[in-house]
Amino acid sequence: MKSSVAKENCAYLLGGEVPHTDQAYTLVNPRAEFQEFMLRNVTAAYDLGSIAQYSTSFFGKRLKPLLHFSLRARTWRSESKVSIVSGEDLGILCALVDVMTGAKDPLVVVTHGSYFGSKYWKHAVRLLRKLKHVHWACLSKSLADCMVNEHGFALSQVHISGYGVDTEFFSPRNLEVNTPMVLAAGTANRDYKTLVAAVKDLDVELRIAADSAWYPVVTNVHGLELPQNITLKSADNYLGLRELYATCQFVVVPMLPAKFACGYAVIAEAMAMGKAVIATRTQVLSDFIRDGENGYLVDVGDVSGLRERIEWMLNNPMIAKTMGQQARKDIEQHWSLPAYCQRLESALTAASSQFTTGGQTELSCFNTKTVSFVDASVI
Repeated sequence: MKSSVAKENCAYLLGGEVPHTDQAYTLVNPRAEFQEFMLRNVTAAYDLGSIAQYSTSFFGKRLKPLLHFSLRARTWRSESKVSIVSGEDLGILCALVDVMTGAKDPLVVVTHGSYFGSKYWKHAVRLLRKLKHVHWACLSKSLADCMVNEHGFALSQVHISGYGVDTEFFSPRNLEVNTPMVLAAGTANRDYKTLVAAVKDLDVELRIAADSAWYPVVTNVHGLELPQNITLKSADNYLGLRELYATCQFVVVPMLPAKFACGYAVIAEAMAMGKAVIATRTQVLSDFIRDGENGYLVDVGDVSGLRERIEWMLNNPMIAKTMGQQARKDIEQHWSLPAYCQRLESALTAASSQFTTGGQTELSCFNTKTVSFVDASVI
């Protein structure tokens, strides 16, 4: 158990059960954002495993896991200077617990936009935007703009933390390939029907790696008979996916209309591997692609527009390669894990004047490797 004598600088609340990340695990998986953050800051990490010892109680057996977690987190948060929540599913519950208890411990919620447009969000937002101690770290500028302009949050509470990718795990590799291959990956909100229609008679192999850590592995071409040049198959793991990134000419991320972040991980990983990306222009664009410079954007459901871009990239492989090199530079400069953590730390600074990044006060803790695991799975 954690000592109550001195407060931790930060509590990191993870809305899921995090796998044990021993050396064997880290060799075959990229580092997550929270792992990088914990290397930089004195942090107590809590995942759903943190409530295991309390789940045998009368109330614990009857509460849904995330609600149980948010209630237990009230104590953990009070023992920390500031807290981060990995997503709105848990973050909204923690904020509503604050409403019930009157607590005002600084809280930063990593915001994906997952609940935008839902009835749950419509009612909750009336309370949430009044909570000045709750700040929102949005994965893109478009999400931040949506929170301010459409949902009425104060500009001072909304931050653009962006995204971070492990640029060491995902880095360019020189591999010889016999035939050109275009890669598409992921399942969340993917529009593979449009992609299949765009490439069905092109002289190129299309590989669709339908994998997701967060989403059911079901696509909108599930059960359909695909043309011979298209393969729908899991990459099995991150090593397999990295191999596909390395061998493809470029990556396509076709998406359905969305008011939430989707496709960000695949776009960032592919660009980190030095690949140009063609992606759908959704309502909540990522900040990665600069159209015509490191990749291309096409409209939702635009078969002819997508086909035109794919054909152009296939017919201009050296330009596609140059765009991929620029993509890698952009990811290294703006979207690496350290760059992401710097932006997240800025959001934490804004949420609490007690949280410092300069290392000039008694709370100095940055650039250390002090990590505290409290009643949680080893992370």
